Amino acid sequence: MTADFEERRIPRTMSTQHPDNVNIPYWSPDPVIDGNVEVFEAYYAYETLGCQEVMWDSEGKDVDTRVVRKLLSNYWNYFSKHVIGKDLNLTYRIPNPAIEAVEKKVVVETLLNIPVTYDVASSVYKQDVTPIFEVILPFTTSSDELIWLFNYYKKAIVANEDIALDNHTKGKDWIGGFKPKTISVIPLVEDYNSLLNIDKVIEPYIEAVKPKQLRVFIARSDPALNYGSSPQSYSPKSPYQNSERPRRNVT
Repeated sequence: MTADFEERRIPRTMSTQHPDNVNIPYWSPDPVIDGNVEVFEAYYAYETLGCQEVMWDSEGKDVDTRVVRKLLSNYWNYFSKHVIGKDLNLTYRIPNPAIEAVEKKVVVETLLNIPVTYDVASSVYKQDVTPIFEVILPFTTSSDELIWLFNYYKKAIVANEDIALDNHTKGKDWIGGFKPKTISVIPLVEDYNSLLNIDKVIEPYIEAVKPKQLRVFIARSDPALNYGSSPQSYSPKSPYQNSERPRRNVT
């Protein structure tokens, strides 16, 4: 991984896609927010609400994988001054293949789009720009899942550039190289046992991948639904404490 990849700033604010509203937002013509309206919502979160990050969620719903191209082409006046991937984060949330049986292949579709966003953004900005470099894995319960996702991108997506198409031609000679070469995986930990043992979930991943920084998301809504409001209120305290152990133990 490059130093540019490793030394990213951590966003302080994130917008998820269309949370429940009392009324239909003024910028949506219909109760169901989808398609180009979702793209506008991302722009609105950045430009009007001042969010530093937007989560682009393909878990359990359709999502526009051409979001980077549409943001840059439709709202260039803003994004020419606020570079996606440097000044702003756009982070994919994928289905967990262990849970979403029908949506497993959405993971492949989403990961394949990451190098496309690199090509689009680098062409528009006229410099190397990696707009999407992190992926959120919901319902993470083990380090194996994190390692699988990290390696799948590297070995199944990026490795396409080295496929031999004939005796003289590789994939990258025909469709170009794949960047970024690696992604960072963000575990979203949601069940009670994993929350209490979060160090065991993330430490083997840290030892295997050795990222210089790792974001860990600790769920609040699902624990509240599954275990009640009191456990939900107290349960995050232990993960915060336990998540410090790998940082102290792994150098």
